[in-house]
Amino acid sequence: MKSEIKIFITTLLVIILSLSAINVIGILFLKKTIRQFIYDNAYCYISIPRHMPDYVQVSNELIIDAKSKTLITKFGDRYIYINETALNERIYKTVMPVLIWEALLIFVTMYAFQILVLKNVNAERERRELTEVMLLAITHKLGNFLASVRLNLSILASKYKDPPIERLLRSTEDISYSYQKTVNTLNLLNYASLSKEKIDIKSLIQDAILTKYTDKVILTLGRVGHIHSNKQYLEILLSNLVENAIKYSEKFVHIKVCYHKGKTYIFIRNDISDVEGGSGLGLRISKYIAQRLGIKMRLRVKRTFLVVLEF
Repeated sequence: MKSEIKIFITTLLVIILSLSAINVIGILFLKKTIRQFIYDNAYCYISIPRHMPDYVQVSNELIIDAKSKTLITKFGDRYIYINETALNERIYKTVMPVLIWEALLIFVTMYAFQILVLKNVNAERERRELTEVMLLAITHKLGNFLASVRLNLSILASKYKDPPIERLLRSTEDISYSYQKTVNTLNLLNYASLSKEKIDIKSLIQDAILTKYTDKVILTLGRVGHIHSNKQYLEILLSNLVENAIKYSEKFVHIKVCYHKGKTYIFIRNDISDVEGGSGLGLRISKYIAQRLGIKMRLRVKRTFLVVLEF
């Protein structure tokens, strides 16, 4: 079901339920008011029975089998009854115009709301599709450019054992790797669902470290159980955080997984090297993913850089 249809149906149900609750309360209050009015004016109706309305009946005897009649009070030896059918007809005539106007109001409101929602949703969809097309064109051209540069640098590095060329080749390979990873992440974030599953967090941490293992990594795994989350998103989150920690650390990266008071915690701490920092895109992506998964992510920068994930 499309998002605009869900919004439309949800809003319609909220309005209908709200007005229905108001109507029920109003009808009950009206019925109670009419009963009280009849009770307060019973003496008058007794004194002038020929002017009595059709839904009130006075009897000198208690009616045992009173179909559609309700005894409301007794004055002396007289019994006052209400004809429920006639009373309900009068209530119906009073309430029906209100219900018709409410239905008309709901229809007009929802029609205007539908036009507004569809207009905004269509405009947003067009902007998103245009952005995706432009991004696809840019990434395609940039990917071809990086592949061409890597190929030419590889040829130069194989012919000339020149350190500057080798450093430039390594930098280009690093940029190509980061570029491809960013593109894959964006594609996953756009199209992957947020379905959750049972995940062994220890195995996921170990897999994220093995792909980027260095001697600087210190891993401490405490007692921890399984968690329920989206595996694809969580892999991207942990991979980004571990990669950033290794990239900008000087001597060590300490990763600790523990369980405390019913919650699972992941601590990623590293010292800070003299390497020039990046644009912060990796951390922004990580914060976005953590927010979508409902994971609390905290940062602390002092003598070391610390990231805390709370599940």
